[in-house]
Amino acid sequence: MVDSHSKSFFGQNTGIIVKSTSKYDPFIYIQCIKRKPSGEWEKPTDKEGKIIKISLEEMVSIIQVLESQKKTWQCTHNYKDLTTSISFSWENDESDILWINIGDYSKMLNFAQIEVFRLLVSHLLNEKIVFSTEKNS
Repeated sequence: MVDSHSKSFFGQNTGIIVKSTSKYDPFIYIQCIKRKPSGEWEKPTDKEGKIIKISLEEMVSIIQVLESQKKTWQCTHNYKDLTTSISFSWENDESDILWINIGDYSKMLNFAQIEVFRLLVSHLLNEKIVFSTEKNS
């Protein structure tokens, strides 16, 4: 078992990266970047793009959408006077297309990407429940 994870989901113009920097932290990050009009991708190292922290409880809600137990999940994050709307929703009732909207970033996942995303978030949630909630002896 490793301590950190990173998986990217890129399209032609938008990418999201799911990151867990430590199995001991009770959260993950979702980072969003876009292709600029020049053709280059935003660079997180230059403070471009958007990054949000997702709690254990939020991970559960995301998994419920990924497993089609809910049609949509949305919330709002506030950080340093910045408000970010977040939503995970199916394109329609019979769709294999999931839309992830984080602020001004919108990413569509197809069936295979959805399954990888679901397995990853489920794994991270299970791992973090074991390690981030462990009581120090």
